[in-house]
Amino acid sequence: MKRGDVSAAIRHDLLRALRENIALAVCGCFVLLILIPFSTAAIPGDSVFDVSVTHEQMKFRFIADGFVPAVLIAAVLFGFLFGIASFRFVLDSGRAQTLFSFGISRVRLCFNRFASGAVLIAAAIFVPMTVSLALNLAALGNYPGLFTAWIWLWAGLFVTATAAFCVASIGCLLAGTLPEALFFGAALYAGPYAISYAAGVFLKQLLWGNPFGVAPYLGPGPLAPSATELFSFLNPALFFYDDLASHRMFYRPLETDIPDPISPAVLLAWIAATVVLALLALRLMRRRRAEQAGFAWKCPAALHVCAFVPTVFAGAFVFGLAADASLLFGVALGLVVVALCFLLTQRPLASAGAASFRFLPVAVKIALILLLAVGAKVGYGSYLSLPSIGNVASVDVSYVGAPNALAVPAYGSSSSTDYYFSASYTYTSDSDVERSLDAHRAFAETGRRAL
Repeated sequence: MKRGDVSAAIRHDLLRALRENIALAVCGCFVLLILIPFSTAAIPGDSVFDVSVTHEQMKFRFIADGFVPAVLIAAVLFGFLFGIASFRFVLDSGRAQTLFSFGISRVRLCFNRFASGAVLIAAAIFVPMTVSLALNLAALGNYPGLFTAWIWLWAGLFVTATAAFCVASIGCLLAGTLPEALFFGAALYAGPYAISYAAGVFLKQLLWGNPFGVAPYLGPGPLAPSATELFSFLNPALFFYDDLASHRMFYRPLETDIPDPISPAVLLAWIAATVVLALLALRLMRRRRAEQAGFAWKCPAALHVCAFVPTVFAGAFVFGLAADASLLFGVALGLVVVALCFLLTQRPLASAGAASFRFLPVAVKIALILLLAVGAKVGYGSYLSLPSIGNVASVDVSYVGAPNALAVPAYGSSSSTDYYFSASYTYTSDSDVERSLDAHRAFAETGRRAL
């Protein structure tokens, strides 16, 4: 084929990819228009045009309170479905053969899908964010940091959706059928969350004194972030959640008139990670066999990964629920769930090839080792990782008891004829810190939890 014909074929393929997915882009844009500008300006009693809401202290608000999770979920689903729609052609043997026969390289076909996807995703997010910007300018006027927050939020949502797009495209390129592509993509995308969730459950149930994700009885929140929050920067769905929640609006406090500065490190890292995912998709496109289309369970490596994610999550979830009543019952029930997941994954693993069936899937072995080793050894241990005195500036000690022993402001609670007062004392001297550490160490050493 002549060079001019190849260039024409490439342009035709790119325009076709844009035309085929523009309807999905319009739907995504419509949903985000409701979640972003509509939520911030059109809800009665909660509009940026209402002075009883802004109190002349709200300087801008792109997304209304309570809509941040919905916006993030919409961006993730939009990017994921866009990736499935863009690469679905590889699951249809007839269409794949037709496109491969145009004289366009597979890399170029893949690049056209990424280019059209990036353009449409960027536009679908840009329009709602720009409408919200215009509404803020009309209602509240310009303010330092307004345009920075606008660009930052758009960039974060774009990278979030694009990362989901890349993972979904990898799911398609590993699969042979549409249900398999959805399953592969979802399992790959949910992997970081499933692992961090399981780690959090094991910490909470098996490590005495563990503060991660544990909330004190009197509130107001956890003593330390949960494992999913602690490792959210590794999660393609959650890495931008904190930034989205903190930079979506600025309500001027008394201490400062400048919005919090942005921290681009995590977003830049995920831009790099998205590029790596795109390069991986290009490599899979080059290595994909055309005859794989229409046939399920023909990728053993993907099946092993997809067996691991549901197994770990389901085992940890059931273990966490049951262990609240009995640790022994939780470990037993968790192992039963792992065994069931193992049995359910055997048939597709067997159909993927005899070589992969002769050995236990690596994923299931890891899950079994996690539950058995952690349950048998760490369950009898204790959480004794205490800082040295020199690294502790102060300690807060809660007190619950008679009101005549309180020397600081306290909170009270009562039920029928019973009542109690509680307060928090702060100590800074080395001797007081040492006593607090000794008390914590003693609690940990006596808190070994028997099965």
